[in-house]
Amino acid sequence: MKTKFLSAIIILGAALLLLTVLCAADKPGKNNPDADYKKIDKILLPQILAMKAGLYEAADGIKVPWRLHIPPEASENNKLPLLFFLHGAGRRGDDNVGPMDLAIEFLRPEAQKKNPCFILTPQCRQGIMWTAMNPAHTNMEAPPEPSPEMKAALSILDQVLAEFPIDKSRIYLTGQSMGGFGSWDALYRRPALFAAAVPICGGGDPSKANLFKDVPIWAWHGVNDKAVPVENTRAMIAALEKAGGKPKYSEIKAGHGSWEPAYSSAELRDWLFAQKKTK
Repeated sequence: MKTKFLSAIIILGAALLLLTVLCAADKPGKNNPDADYKKIDKILLPQILAMKAGLYEAADGIKVPWRLHIPPEASENNKLPLLFFLHGAGRRGDDNVGPMDLAIEFLRPEAQKKNPCFILTPQCRQGIMWTAMNPAHTNMEAPPEPSPEMKAALSILDQVLAEFPIDKSRIYLTGQSMGGFGSWDALYRRPALFAAAVPICGGGDPSKANLFKDVPIWAWHGVNDKAVPVENTRAMIAALEKAGGKPKYSEIKAGHGSWEPAYSSAELRDWLFAQKKTK
């Protein structure tokens, strides 16, 4: 009897230890640059899993998962815009779920009813960045060639644009944190592709601003951001204005999680979907 009781205690203790470890893993660390992330929305999860998913395999062997929300009303007679969403470092991996969860404000039924759109979310590998830039630095210089991950993401976008009834004059770009850096980089690489962009708490190469100065941009950054210096976005806005651009900029009282108030802003979403390329 004592042996069975002792075994039960040991099993219970092990279960409690495992539960503690799992809970701790869900909590962001103090030094995690994406410490403002929430858990994946359990209500949204079934919807995400039901979306079209794929795995892009590049010639160099890189594999990048992607997921696509397809609005049911889209057709060849009713082409709809697409939101190209680049996630931050906290959603890297290969689960092909986390990145789409960040786009929840664009996926909500009321949001899709007002502004139905495709949403494409590629997923960056663990330990890899969308760009080669260091998020902690303020002196940025874009390399001549895009990173392998960015090449793959843009190739996925090209494939989706070729396959689905998407309004090519209304392709929108956004990203936060690491994805904010990716957004500035994608603008530099493919300035003629996007109708508008919303880079959040990222940074880019100010010397390239003249290449995309005519793209409507609304950038956001938290003034108290300790992970990515707010000076990064300030430098990009200043460079765009110097080049003759007219970007919008919201510097808000927030830390690194400035994407939450940004994406929750109905004004931002309405502005974004009102943009349309004329050329």
